[in-house]
Amino acid sequence: MQQLSNALEDNAWRDLSHSSRLAFHNAKYDQAIDASTLALENLTRALVAILDIRAASHGKKAEFTQGLRDAFKMIEHVPTLSAGYLRAGNLYAIRGKQVDAERIYEQGLRAVSPVLDQAGYSLLSEHKEAAKAQQEQRINFVHFPIEICAHIFSYLSMDTLFGCMSVSRLWRDTILQCASAWYQIELSASSKYAASMYYHFGSLSRHVRSMSLDLSWSCPPNRIPSQLVNGGFTNLRTLKLQGYKVSSEELSMTLQQIGSTLTSLLLEYALYTPVSLGSILSMCPKLTELKYCGSRFPNVHDGSSFPLASGLLSLYLNAHDITDSDLEAVLRCCPKLRNLAVYGCEPEGMRIIDRYCNDLQQLRFNSLHGRSSRSIASNNNNSMLTTYSSSLSTTTTISSSATQKNKNVYKNLNITAKGLRVVDIGDVEGSTAQYLADMLRKGDKHTLEELYMAMHEQPGPSRQWRDLLCNFDTQRLVKFGCKVKHSMHTIVAGLIRQSRTLQDISFWDSELISIDIFDAMITLPRLHRLHLATIDEISDAGIRHFFNSHIAFGFSSPLRVFELEYILDLTNPALSMLADILTLQYLRLCDCDEITTSGMTRFSEKLSLSSSLINLELCKMDCVNDKVIRALSGINTLQHMKMMCLDNVTDQGVWDILDRSTSIRSIDISCCFAVSAFVVDRVKQKLQVRKELRNCECSTTADSSRI
Repeated sequence: MQQLSNALEDNAWRDLSHSSRLAFHNAKYDQAIDASTLALENLTRALVAILDIRAASHGKKAEFTQGLRDAFKMIEHVPTLSAGYLRAGNLYAIRGKQVDAERIYEQGLRAVSPVLDQAGYSLLSEHKEAAKAQQEQRINFVHFPIEICAHIFSYLSMDTLFGCMSVSRLWRDTILQCASAWYQIELSASSKYAASMYYHFGSLSRHVRSMSLDLSWSCPPNRIPSQLVNGGFTNLRTLKLQGYKVSSEELSMTLQQIGSTLTSLLLEYALYTPVSLGSILSMCPKLTELKYCGSRFPNVHDGSSFPLASGLLSLYLNAHDITDSDLEAVLRCCPKLRNLAVYGCEPEGMRIIDRYCNDLQQLRFNSLHGRSSRSIASNNNNSMLTTYSSSLSTTTTISSSATQKNKNVYKNLNITAKGLRVVDIGDVEGSTAQYLADMLRKGDKHTLEELYMAMHEQPGPSRQWRDLLCNFDTQRLVKFGCKVKHSMHTIVAGLIRQSRTLQDISFWDSELISIDIFDAMITLPRLHRLHLATIDEISDAGIRHFFNSHIAFGFSSPLRVFELEYILDLTNPALSMLADILTLQYLRLCDCDEITTSGMTRFSEKLSLSSSLINLELCKMDCVNDKVIRALSGINTLQHMKMMCLDNVTDQGVWDILDRSTSIRSIDISCCFAVSAFVVDRVKQKLQVRKELRNCECSTTADSSRI
C-alpha cells in the first residue's frame, strides 16, 4: 500500500513523458523509447493505485462484484505486484469465502518476487495462513442434526430459503430434507425463485401441509403443478389458489387427487366456467373452510349433486350474481356452519340464511364498509378473543390495564352459548330487518359482541329498524359500527344507551351524527375507541359536549383512540378541546377541511403538553405546516408518527421532530412532496441508530441486574 501511495504522489511519469517527446523531436529514438517505457511503468503503478482505492471503496459498500473486478484489473496490469492479490483476497475474506481467498493469495505468492516486493510477499504469506486458519475454524451448521437445521430453516421466508439452497449442493440437499421448513409454502408472482420451486415440487410434496399459489403471472409456469394433479401432495391440508390461468378441468383433477385430505380451500380466481360448489364439497369430504371469490358464481343447478351433509364450518362467497336459490342450494347441505360471509347476494338471501343456519356465530352479508377482505376464521373457542385482541394490537395504544379489562369481558362470557357473536350487514332494506331480528333471537340472547350495519338508501319504515335495534339484548355488545341515515339517529342513540358494555364505536358514510348520539356515547363507561369517517354533518354542540365530558373525567376517561377521517364541518374550537383529553394514546386526523392553520397551530401547542399520546397520524391536512410539526415534537410520550400527503411540511419540520423529540421511535413519511428523499433516508438511518442504542442499553441493564 505504501508503494501505491508513493505512486499516486510521484509525478515522475509527467517528466519522463516530456523527455520522451523532446528526444523524439531531436531524433534520439533510443532515448525516447527508454523514457516512454519508464513513463508507462510509473503511470501503470498510478493506475493500479487508483483501482485499489476504488476496489476498497466497493468493499466498504458491500459491492463485492465490482470490487473484485477492479482487483483483477490490478493483477492484469501488473501481475508481479502484490497489491492486486492482496485486495482480491481481502474482498473474498470479507464475504466469508476463505477458500477463494487462500487460492488468490497462493496465486500471488507464485507471481510476486520475494526480492523485488519483499513486504508484499510477506503480507501474502501471512494472509494465506490467516485464511487457512479461519477456514479450519468455520462451523458449517448444515452438519448439525437434521432436527436442528429444520428448526432454523423453518423461520425463513420462501425466497430466503431458496437463496440458501443456492449456496452449495450440500446446503440444497440438507434443506430439502428439513420437513418442517416446508410445512407452509407461499409462492407469488413476484417471487424470483418460482421456477426453482416448481422444479423441486416433487421432492417437497410429502412435507407440505399448507400451500398458497399465485397463478396470475404472465410468464410460465402458469398451471397447477403436475404433482398436485397427479396426487403427489398426500399430506396437504390447506390450499389457496389465486389467479386467472387455471382451468376448471385442471382444478377438478387436482381436487380429485388431494381432496380427501383438504380441510381448507380458498379459491380467488375468475373463470367463465367455475367448478361447481357441489363438486368441490363432494370431492373434499373433510373440508371445514371454503372461500370462493370470483367474477361469476358457480352454477349450482348443473346436475352435480351436493353431499347430504357437509362438515363445513366456515364459508365465504363473493361474486356478482348470487341468487337466493343459489344460496339455498349451498346452505341446505351445510348444517354445521359457524361462520358465513356472503357478498353480492340478493337481499332475500337473509331469509335463506335465517332458515338453514341455526348455529351461526359470525355473519357477514353484503358488507360495504371495508370488512369484506377480512377472512373468516375457523370456528374455535378463542376466535372472538383473538379477533378483538388483534384489532387492539393494530393501534398499539391501549394500556395494559385497559387491555386486561377488555379480556375479562370475554373470560366471563359463556363461550359455549349458542347464538350470533358477530353480525356485519350491508346494504339491507327495511324488510330485511325482520329476518335479522329472527336470527338474533335464536339460541342464547346474550351472545352478540360485534354489530356492524349499513342501511339501504331507502331503509323502509323506521319502525322495523326500531324493533330490531331496540328490542334485543345487548349486554355483551363490545363493538358497534353503523352507516347512520337522517331518520335513524334517534334509534341508533337508543341502542348505544342500552349497550353499557360498548368499547369500540365506528360511524362511516353517514348523513348525520346528532347531539343525541354524542350524548348517548358519553354514558358509556368503557368506550375506548371512537372512529368517525366520511360524515356529511356532525353536530358541533354534540361533539364539543362529548369532548368536554371526557375532559372533565380527567385520567378516569376510558377514551384511548380517536380517529377522524373526511370530516367537513369539524371546527377549530372543537379540535382545540380534543387536545385537552388526558387519556388519548392514539390520534388520527385525515382531511378535515374546515380546520385552519391557526386552529391547527393552537391544537398542536395544547397537544404538546400531553403525557399519554403514543401514536399520531396526520393525513391530507393542508393546515399542517412546519410550525405545527415543531410544536408536536414537544410531546414527551410520542413514539410513532405518520405523515401522509402533507403538502406544507418541509425538510425543516421533519428535522425538528427528529432532533427535538427524544421518545420518537418511528416516522412514516409518504407523499409529502416538500420533503426530500434524502431527508427521509436520513430519518430512517438515525432512527435505526437510536433503536440499536436502546437495545444496547437494555442488554447492559439486563447484564447488570444479573450481576
